[in-house]
Amino acid sequence: MFSRKTFYVIKPIATCLVIALAIAGLSQSSRWYQVEIVAALACCLCGDIFLLGANERWFAAGLASFLAAHVLFIVAFVHGLHHVALPWWSILIALYGLVLGAFLLRYVTQRLKMAVALYCVVITLAALAAAWRWHSLHSASAILALSGALIFMISDSLLGVRYFVTSFRYGHVAIMASYWLAIVLLALSA
Repeated sequence: MFSRKTFYVIKPIATCLVIALAIAGLSQSSRWYQVEIVAALACCLCGDIFLLGANERWFAAGLASFLAAHVLFIVAFVHGLHHVALPWWSILIALYGLVLGAFLLRYVTQRLKMAVALYCVVITLAALAAAWRWHSLHSASAILALSGALIFMISDSLLGVRYFVTSFRYGHVAIMASYWLAIVLLALSA
């Protein structure tokens, strides 16, 4: 597909373009929501750069950056919402997150167990917060946010399996395609 050096240049540039899309604010969302989404995407950019490293230390830094991104996504998703009202099907998101965490922890090194467990909890909370936003607002922005959060969860699942469990054919392509689709949807929600 791309040489490794080319990918090292393309990956952060692509994320910068997604951040520019969020700054353009094509949605009718509030200014604070937009700022929170842009901040989360900036953390994703840092994570992208850290994940270009080739060892566990770089992976941990990338994980921390994406953890911060998901916390900021949660803050954005619940911004302005007053009553917790999750759709009935959000139980499926919670169950998926629980199964994902339990599965990955069987393969994670002891040093990363707590970080991976926390990350699984936070990506699940981000998807649940996006479901809450959609259930409360029923807006185009909210469905974009929910779609982006769910696809991000899938992308991170694929990454976790590929990194900790086993490599699989076209895994890198599936991970990057789902990741970029997720962040584009999140940017469009701003």
